[in-house]
Amino acid sequence: MNRIKELRKIFGYSQQKLADLLGDEVTQTAVSQWESGRTAPRPARQAQLAEIFGVSEDELMGRVKPERQLSDTENSRLSEQEQHLLDCFRGTDDAGRKMIAAVADLEYERRRNELLNK
Repeated sequence: MNRIKELRKIFGYSQQKLADLLGDEVTQTAVSQWESGRTAPRPARQAQLAEIFGVSEDELMGRVKPERQLSDTENSRLSEQEQHLLDCFRGTDDAGRKMIAAVADLEYERRRNELLNK
């Protein structure tokens, strides 16, 4: 059995939110069918899901045991704004993630310099 439902719940996503992260062609019904095992996501979607959840495709689809156990509390300590930023980060591709990281680095340095110069 795949781990889509388990991972979705750990990350705090509704079926609709996960469908939205995956793009216009994915519906809440498709996510529900994947979770129940009635259908399976295509390989390209499996790769996308694995990337969102930070697991291998084999882990996602239940073909191997998880490398590490995720807990329900991993994301629960985040503020709403932090969770939103994390969702945005997870929902983009490598180029988008590099851009987000670059902006975060610039802002961190700006604020650090500001504090050091007080």
